[in-house]
Formats: sequence, C-alpha cells, structure tokens
Amino acid sequence: MKNKMLKIVAKVIIVMTMVIGMINIPTIHAASISVVANKGSVHVGDTVTFTISASGAGKVSVSGAVSDYIWLDNSSKSYTVTATSEGSIYVGATGVVADYGDGKDYNVADSCTVSVTTRPTVKPQVKPQVKPQEKPQIQDDAIENEDSSEIEENDNRNKDSALKTLSVSVGTLKPSFDPEVTSYTVNVDGNIKNINVKATARDAKASVDGVGTHDLKVGNNTIYVSGIAENGAVTTYKIKVHVDEKPLLFLTHNGNKMGVSRVPLEMESKLFERKTIKIDGKDVKVLKNDALHMTLVTLEKNGKKDFYIYDEEAHKVVSIYRPMALCGENIAIIDVPKELQKRDGMKFTKVKVDKVELDGWIFDDPAFKNYVLIYVMNDAGKKVYYQYEKTENTLQLYNEGAPITQKKYEKSIHKYEDEVNDLKTIVYGLIGISVILGIGLIIVSVKKKKTKKFQKIDTMSKDLSKSSKIEKSVFIAEDNEGENL
Repeated sequence: MKNKMLKIVAKVIIVMTMVIGMINIPTIHAASISVVANKGSVHVGDTVTFTISASGAGKVSVSGAVSDYIWLDNSSKSYTVTATSEGSIYVGATGVVADYGDGKDYNVADSCTVSVTTRPTVKPQVKPQVKPQEKPQIQDDAIENEDSSEIEENDNRNKDSALKTLSVSVGTLKPSFDPEVTSYTVNVDGNIKNINVKATARDAKASVDGVGTHDLKVGNNTIYVSGIAENGAVTTYKIKVHVDEKPLLFLTHNGNKMGVSRVPLEMESKLFERKTIKIDGKDVKVLKNDALHMTLVTLEKNGKKDFYIYDEEAHKVVSIYRPMALCGENIAIIDVPKELQKRDGMKFTKVKVDKVELDGWIFDDPAFKNYVLIYVMNDAGKKVYYQYEKTENTLQLYNEGAPITQKKYEKSIHKYEDEVNDLKTIVYGLIGISVILGIGLIIVSVKKKKTKKFQKIDTMSKDLSKSSKIEKSVFIAEDNEGENL
C-alpha cells in the first residue's frame, strides 16, 4: 500500500512539473545595431557620414565603403566617405552583440545605401553673339532683332543676318519656314525626349548659333536660333516646341483611371533602366530593375505624375512608388495594404514625416504623441516599417515593438519583473501544494495502516479473552463434577 501511495505522489509531482514547464515566461532583449547616413543622396565629390550604433556590447564587422572591425558597448562610431563616382555607397555592419537584459548573445545586422549622382550643370541659354552694346533684349512673345541701319555707315561688311534654311528633326514647323518670319511652333508626341535643330545662313560670311540637339520637357519648350551677319547684325528666330502629353493608354489603380505618359527626364532613377514593354498591345516606355523584379510606369492624374509599380504577370498596377530621401534614408512611398492598416493601439491616418505627408499610424497612448509609424520600401526593394520621432526628426527601423522612452522602458521592465515574480509565486505555490499533498497522502496511508493493525490486535485480544472464559468454564465444570463424585 505504501509503494502505491508513493507512486501516486510521484505522478502528481511529474504532472505539476509538466504544467510548470508549459508556462511561457516572457523574455525581452534589446541587443541590436543600426547603420544610418546623414544624407539620403549626394553628388560626386560630396561626403556622407555613416554612423554605426550598438545597443549591447560586442564585436562588429563593418564592410562596403568602409572596412573595419570594432568593439561597441552601447556606443557608436562614425565614418566619413567621399563619393567618387555615380551609383551608390553601401555600408553594412554585422556582429554578435550581448544583451545587458538577459546576458545572451544575438546575431545582429543592418545596412544603409546612399545614392550618388553627378552634380547637375545649368546649361546656359544660347545667346546671339553680338557686341555688348548691341545685345538684343529677347522677350518670350516678341523678338527685337538688330537693325542693320544702326551699323556704322562706313562699315562695308555684309549686313545680311537672315537664315536660308531652318528645320527640325521631329514635328513640323508652323508656319512653313520663311526667312522673314521669326516665330514658329512645333507639336510633338509625349514620347519625344529631344529635338535636333538645323539651320544655314543666307549669306556665306554670316554664322548661325543655337543649332544642335535640345532636350525637351513635357509642355512648352522655347528654342532660339540666331543668324549673325558679317558686320554683327543679328536676326533671332524663336521655335516653341510643345510636347503633347495626351495619354494614348489608361490604367486603373484604387478606382482611379490614369493616363500612361512618358518618363520625364527629371524623374529618372539610377536604380532603374529605361525599357519598352507591351501593355494592351501598345509600346510603353518604363523603368525596370531586373534584380528587384520591379517595373515602373509613369501615370498622370490631374496634371500630377507619379511612378507606379506595374505587375507584368498580373497586367495591373499594384502600388504607387514615390522615391525620396527621408531623414537620411532612401525610401519609396508605397500603398499600405488594407489588411495591414489595422494595428492594435494605433490609428491609421495621414501623418507628416520631415514635412512629407504620407499614410501611417499614430499611437493611441498619449505617451507616444511624438511618434508615428510608416510603411515604405527601402532601396533594396524590401517593404519595411519605420518609426519617426518628431522632436529630434529621426527615423529608424521598427521591429514590431513600441517606440520606448526611458520612463516607458523602466515601467515595462518593472512590469516584466512583476509578471515573473507572480509566475514564480504560482510555481512555488504549486510545488508546495504538491509536497503537502504528497505528505498528506503518506500520513493518511500510515494512519490507515496503524488503525487496521490496532483493530487486528483488539480482535485477537477479544478472541483470547473469549477463549480464556471458555477454558475457565470448563475448569469449573470439571471441579464441580469431581465434588459430586
């Protein structure tokens, strides 16, 4: 019986141990590293500073534009890099960092990329080559040409400054060229990026200025071509080139019908390459990045153009793509899917990050009034969350934890410790109950055994007493029988 009770107690303790093992005691750690640049993009010849920071302590390997192996202990180190050519500057950091909270080592990594472009140069407007005192004042709608009568009378040089021919590589001059007509218009389709202007002077000793290839932008463009006579007289011809932006193809996104337009020169990206694809049987100029498997089309609505991500397999537009540098990070604004818009403790709304308005979240907790959360795409094509802090105008990756202030962090630590202590109390209580229950069962078992033993002794005593009485009666009977004899 005793062995049976001990087995029961052992089983109870084993079951309690399994229950305790199933209790999930939460763990927290904050070991991490970050790589941040002070600029999102630079020009060739400029410098950019990368800062590697660690939360925790450990060895960190720095690679890319910087090669180093450093020890960080809740500290940071900065490196200044000079952009030497177009493209991008990449700095990555990896390592093993020990967390001060739980004492464990964690593999951590982060990186940052800064785009590099050639510093733009302002192309000077072609001006007639004339004497300083005779420089004509060219207005947008009228041209004042040099009057040859103002040339000195004793100047025998040829004064003919008119053009003999004037032509354009695309479109048609309207009206047709006439040496005496100095103002023309040309209309071209929206896919035309530049135009080549040719001209010859009517006099063999005269010269021509303003010919060659000219870049075009959407809308109106003005080109000046001048005939310069031997004696310095000037005749300037004005060509207004209008780039027509009437879309020939429309695509729909979020219920909005938008026209497909050409990619403007100022909207080109170094991460993408110009290509032509077929959409609904029509050739469309797009930007593609084969490594990211991404195709961008330019769509226009109400005069505003934006890049949009086009899924060539699904044949539809899936998201806006608006690249920009935000607080030193190269990101692109994208659509936030409906299934991601609802988050516990947050409200989805329009937010402002570094003066840029975009979709994001604000926190219900007033303690986080200076924080917002955004969902964007980084320059590696990965969709990520960033949290923005208004007072210091900083942006950092969001790891699904709330943006913690020191006060909030201490409060969460105390709460965590209280939860652990509560769990310990429950565990110790369960163990105590198990032990008491086991001891109780043993005591009850022993008492039952003793009781049965005493009952057996009492029974034996009664049997002996009864046997003694019987024998006594027999003896008395025998004595009486002897006396009678």
